[in-house]
Amino acid sequence: MPMPSYICRWTGWTVLFGLSLLTSTAWAKSQSVENDRGQINCRAYLANDEGDPTGTSLTERLVSLRLIGTEGLSPAAAQFSVSPSGKLIAALIRRANTRTNRYCQGLAVIDVTSGKSRFVDVGGDLITARLDRGKLHDLPSGSGIENAPVWSPDGKAIAYLWGSQGKSGLRIVYPDSSAVRTIKNSTGDIDEFSWSGDSKELRYLVSTPVDNHGDEELRAGFKYDGRFWPLSSSTPYPATARPISIWEHRINSPHGPRLIENGLPATAISRNRPRFPLALSLRSAQLTQAGGASSPLSLKMADGSVTVCPTETCGQILKAWADERTGQFILVTMLGFARSEYAILGWAPGTDRPRTIHRSSDQLLGCAPMGDRIACAREASLRPRHIVSIEIESGKVSDLYDPNPDSGFDNLVKVERLHWKNAEGQDCFGDLVLPRQDAGSQKLPLVVVQYVTRGFLKGATGDEYPIIAIAAAGFAVLSFNRPRDLAEYMREQGREIPKDYVSGWRDRESVQSALFRGMDLVASMGVTDERAAITGLSDGASTATYALSTSTRFSTGILSTCCEDPFYTEAGLGSQYRDERDREQVPLPAIANIPYWRRNALALATPPRCVPLLIQAADSEFRLALSTYETWRQYRYPIEFYVFANEEHIKTQPAHRLAIYDRNIDWLRRWRDGALPACPTQPSR
Repeated sequence: MPMPSYICRWTGWTVLFGLSLLTSTAWAKSQSVENDRGQINCRAYLANDEGDPTGTSLTERLVSLRLIGTEGLSPAAAQFSVSPSGKLIAALIRRANTRTNRYCQGLAVIDVTSGKSRFVDVGGDLITARLDRGKLHDLPSGSGIENAPVWSPDGKAIAYLWGSQGKSGLRIVYPDSSAVRTIKNSTGDIDEFSWSGDSKELRYLVSTPVDNHGDEELRAGFKYDGRFWPLSSSTPYPATARPISIWEHRINSPHGPRLIENGLPATAISRNRPRFPLALSLRSAQLTQAGGASSPLSLKMADGSVTVCPTETCGQILKAWADERTGQFILVTMLGFARSEYAILGWAPGTDRPRTIHRSSDQLLGCAPMGDRIACAREASLRPRHIVSIEIESGKVSDLYDPNPDSGFDNLVKVERLHWKNAEGQDCFGDLVLPRQDAGSQKLPLVVVQYVTRGFLKGATGDEYPIIAIAAAGFAVLSFNRPRDLAEYMREQGREIPKDYVSGWRDRESVQSALFRGMDLVASMGVTDERAAITGLSDGASTATYALSTSTRFSTGILSTCCEDPFYTEAGLGSQYRDERDREQVPLPAIANIPYWRRNALALATPPRCVPLLIQAADSEFRLALSTYETWRQYRYPIEFYVFANEEHIKTQPAHRLAIYDRNIDWLRRWRDGALPACPTQPSR
C-alpha cells in the first residue's frame, strides 16, 4: 500500500510531499521472482530477466539495469577484484526493484576463461558515505562507498563490506562450499579490512559513532554553534570525527575478535588519505609523481638518469602499478582534448616515452592487473558497465562479463562527441544525443543535462535525467561536461587570478560561456529549434540558476537542488557554510550585497523572468527552494515542487528514481507541446 501523498494545488503550481513508495507503472508478477506476498526473490531477479519490466517502459529498463560496483566513484576506485590465480573475478552486482523500492545485491564470481558467472552470495543493503566538512562530521550524502570484494591470498575466500539496518559489517564467502559468515562489531561500523598473508585472519578498521546528544544538552538545550547544519537536521552533528580502532579476527578461532589499537584519527582509513605522491619500483627503475595526479611523471634509472613524461603525453594519472611480468610500469590515465579519453600506457625502463596499449573515449574504471592482461570495468555511451580484459602486448580488448547483455540502446538513439573552447580558452566537450528515428527536416527542442558526460549516458550527475529516454521521446539532448575550475586552469596557464574572481562570478561565467558555445555548436548543426530547457543537480543546478537569472536562453528549467537563495544559505546552513564563504571572500551579508546575489538567485529579480520550473528535491534539502517557490507563486508563474522523503543529496530509492525519471519526461513533453500553464501577460502580485 503506497504512502498517502499530501497535495496542495494552486493555478500553475503544485507541491507534493511523501512519495517514498510510489511507482509510476506496476508490472506483472512472476512466481520465480516474487512470491505470493509480493516479496522479491533476489537471486532470481539478479540472475535472469523473468518478471522484469523491460517491456513496460524505457525508464523502467534504465532504472532496473544491473550495476557492477558503485556509481559516482573516481575511475581509480576498485569495482571488482581478480583472484590470486588470475582465473576468477569477484564483483558485487546491484539491481533496483521499483515495486519493492529496494535493491537486490549479489556477489558474482566470473570465470575469466569461459565467461560463466554464478552468484555465491545474495543480500545486504547499499552502504552510503558519511562526509566530514570542516567542523561537521557524519553528514549523510546518499553516495555509495567503494566496496569491491577482496580475495584471500590463497584464493579460497572472498570478503566484502556488508550493510544491514544502517550498519556495516563484514561478509566472508567461500565459493567452493557456498558457506558464508558475517562479522559485526558492537562498537561501530567496519569501514576497511585486509587479509593476513596466510588467509587465516582479517584485520579491519572500525569507526565508532560519536555521541553528540549528551544528556545534559538534551535537558538544557543545544547551544547553536558550528555543529549545526540546519538544512538537513534540527539537532547538531558531531563536532569531532569518529575515532578509529583496529581489530583482528582469526577466522577459525573459538575466540572472538581482538582489539589491536584504539583512538586513531580518521586518516587511518585509506579513502581519507591522499592517494599521491606516487612511488613505484621495478628492479631497474623507479617511477614517481611527487606533485599530485596532474603533475609530470619521473622515471629514474639505476644509473641516476631521469626521464620526465609531460602531462601532454602521460595525461592525468588515475592509477599505476609496476608489472614485474613484463618489466614495465602500467599507467591508467586520461588524455586528449579536455582529457575526455581514457588510456592505458606501458612505460618500460630505458625508453623515452610510454607506449599506448589502449586508448578510447569509453570510460575505464577500477583497472587491475590480471597476468598478461588488464581487467577493467568499461562503459560506452550507450552500453552500461561491463568487465573487459585488455592484452598488455597487443592491446586487444575482449569482453569478460556483461550483466546486461541485451541492454543495447543503439536502436533508439545516436551519440556524437563534440569539442569546442569557451571564452577563457578552456577545452570543453559534450555529447549530443538524438533520437535514432529519422525525423526528416524537423528540428527538435534542446534539453541540457549536466555536469559530467563520461561513460554510459544513463541519468547525468545524480542520475535523475534519463538521457536516452529523453532523446527517444523526441528531444535533442546535450550532455554537457563542466570545464574544470577556472582558477586551477589559470594557475596552470601561468595567468594571474583577477581581483574580481569571486565578485565577478568569473568561474560561473566561464562555465556559462562553455555551455552557451556548446549550444551554439549544436544549433549550427541544424538539428535544434529555438527552444531550450536546462536541468541540473548540485553544481549543475547552480549553472542552471545562473543561466536562468542572467540570460534568456532557456524557456524552462528542471532542478534537483534549488536554489541559490543567499538569505537561506547565509542563515540556514550554519556557521560552517558561512566560514567557508568568508574564506572565499564571497560578499556577505546578502542584504548589503543584493546586486551581487541577484545574478544567481531567481527570487531576487523584481520581477523575475517567467520560466516554468519543475523542482524535485530531497527532504534534506528542499528548504533551499522555498524562497523561489513562494516568489513564483506570488507572481502566478508556473511551478511544480516535489519533495522526496528520506533522501539525501543523491537520491537512492528505486521508486523515487522511476518517479523522477517519468515526471521529468512528462514535464518536457508538456513544455514541447505547449501544455504547461501559461505565464501571465503582466506579472503582478
